Amino acid sequence: MHSKRIMITKPEKNEHKLFYSSGGEHKKALIGHLRIDFGSGDEFWHSWWGEHEEMNDDEFSDTLDHLFRTMRKSIFKDRDSMKEYLKKLPTEQIDDWQGFKAECSGYVFYLRCNTAQGNYDCYCYCYDKELLEQAMSEQNETEDIEIGGM
Repeated sequence: MHSKRIMITKPEKNEHKLFYSSGGEHKKALIGHLRIDFGSGDEFWHSWWGEHEEMNDDEFSDTLDHLFRTMRKSIFKDRDSMKEYLKKLPTEQIDDWQGFKAECSGYVFYLRCNTAQGNYDCYCYCYDKELLEQAMSEQNETEDIEIGGM
């Protein structure tokens, strides 16, 4: 069993693609993503889109539940709380969104937040950490190939 400690960090520039449902090697590690909406400000609506449902097992479900139960007490309590917490968290500007990375129990979550009412408030992309590290390593090896004379 992995630790239930949540570590929040600022993502690197090369991780920006992990905040979206785009193609690439990393998609092998994508379990799915959540879309979150605070409605009028203090509601909490969410929808799940699975990518690799075979990875959506009890361990992952428990970890995702722990992550959001914990964050619902603070950053995701409501839209105003999210605005305040985003000022304190190590975030990266991603288009019109603020993004941060949360790691917990063998999984990595990339959360892309927008505090303007009328938009969805957050997208959370959920990855298996080990598979993601392998995929990113493979992708970096491919990008390091240089072809001479072209």
